[in-house]
Amino acid sequence: MNPNALKHRFNIALLFVALVCTKTVSAQTADSLLQTGVREFRLRHLKIAMDYLNRSIALDSTNAYAWQYRGNAKNLLADYKGALGDYTRAIELNPQFARAYDNRGMMKNHLGDYTGAMEDCNKGIKLDARVPYAYYFKAYAETKLDWNWMAMRDVNRGIHAVPCDTGYWGRGEIEYMQQKYMRAIADYERVISLKPGFTQVYLSMANAKKQIGNYGDAIVYYTRALEFDSGNAGMYNNRAWARTQLSDYNGAIRDYDTCIAINPGDSGYFQARGWCLFMLKDYEAAMVDYNHALGLAPNWYFLYYRRAEAKSDMGRYADAIADFTRAIELNPAYSYAYNERGLAKLRTGDKDGACDDFVKASDLNLPDAWNNKYRYCRR
Repeated sequence: MNPNALKHRFNIALLFVALVCTKTVSAQTADSLLQTGVREFRLRHLKIAMDYLNRSIALDSTNAYAWQYRGNAKNLLADYKGALGDYTRAIELNPQFARAYDNRGMMKNHLGDYTGAMEDCNKGIKLDARVPYAYYFKAYAETKLDWNWMAMRDVNRGIHAVPCDTGYWGRGEIEYMQQKYMRAIADYERVISLKPGFTQVYLSMANAKKQIGNYGDAIVYYTRALEFDSGNAGMYNNRAWARTQLSDYNGAIRDYDTCIAINPGDSGYFQARGWCLFMLKDYEAAMVDYNHALGLAPNWYFLYYRRAEAKSDMGRYADAIADFTRAIELNPAYSYAYNERGLAKLRTGDKDGACDDFVKASDLNLPDAWNNKYRYCRR
């Protein structure tokens, strides 16, 4: 055989082996990256998980599970449209992937497509009827559409199919949405008895206890929930609000301190802490918080109203009137601002101006304004 021809065949053989080996190594690498991404996702290291999953998909875009898990990570990062796209790709790659249908239904709920959510959940349930979340996601959509009896039917179907902690939690969530708080609490209690490590149930229980006015228990359950998610500013905020209902303003301030440390750009936390300071009559400190909040949200009428309250209690009536006026400019239908501005005007001797404000506030159906109008004005 011609030596050159033999060399050419040898080179082709080497190229074939190299291509096969490269493909095998890439596939193994993609699988390894996927496994690492899944592990990081389960540890809730979401951004790290996203990095591994992105790299896995870049090497092998045909693995439906990689798209599914990346959708899960995007969901928890509140990228609902991105998650929807990933679940759709997972379904395209594997039309029998029940969990991808279920999770895409959840995303459609987030995006307000309740009919689409029900369709996806029905497909998921048809492929695998033993997934409690699928029934919950479907019932969620039905409740949003005010099909309450259908929602209860479906969550009960889920419990019948798989009588477990997840099913009872899902039914509790639907009962909570339908304002059946005592029933929800009973289901949450059952979840805790079945699986004390089911972390989400403590937040659910806290919210339900808050709704029925049991603020002491709500605080206990928010505290328990925070043991599993100590970086959740929203839960500190909810616990702080519950503390204010028990007049524990110092405890609420500590929680708002944590909220601000986690998310210093949220004007609402400064407003809420300022109000607690106001209730403790620490007006100067309240003013600092209100001023900071206004720096973050200069067109929020309620902040001007709150700052005006503090100025009025400090005897700075002219300054208070200016802030009440600004609140009214931003929200001309805010009856409380008219009424409080009227009281501030009374203290400056402007009775006619005060009465104008009381009349306006009473026209906006504020009962206190009616009382002030009849007490101070003859009109």
